[in-house]
This record gives sequence, structure tokens and C-alpha cells, in this order.
Amino acid sequence: MHYLFNIIRLLVVSAVIVFLFIITSGFILLVVAIGFVYYKYITLSKKKCASCGKRIKKSAAVCKYCNTIDAS
Repeated sequence: MHYLFNIIRLLVVSAVIVFLFIITSGFILLVVAIGFVYYKYITLSKKKCASCGKRIKKSAAVCKYCNTIDAS
């Protein structure tokens, strides 16, 4: 009977480890997906100022940080 409890305990511990691995992997994939969407949003909606390098709106002609006229 003692050996049966050891086998059951090992199975439960391994199942918990596998479950936590799957949850952690899913969380990491979710964070990567959110980061990718945020990166695409930034690159599609903003551009870099040619002189100071900060991100400004694509429609802006004058940088709000350094007040230079953006030629690009």
C-alpha cells in the first residue's frame, strides 16, 4: 500500500509540473503576442524625428520635442 501512495504522489507531482509548464508557456506566448502588437502599432502610427530621434505622429511636420521641421 505504501508503494501505491508513492506512485500516486509521483504522478500528481509530475502532472502539476506539466500543468505549470503549460500555463507558463502560454503566459510567455501571450506576452510576446502583446509586445508584437504594440510594436506594430508604434511602427505603423509613428515615425522618428530626423534630428532628435524621438517618436512623433506620422502626420506631424514639426517635432514637438525639439521644434525642428521634419523633412522626411
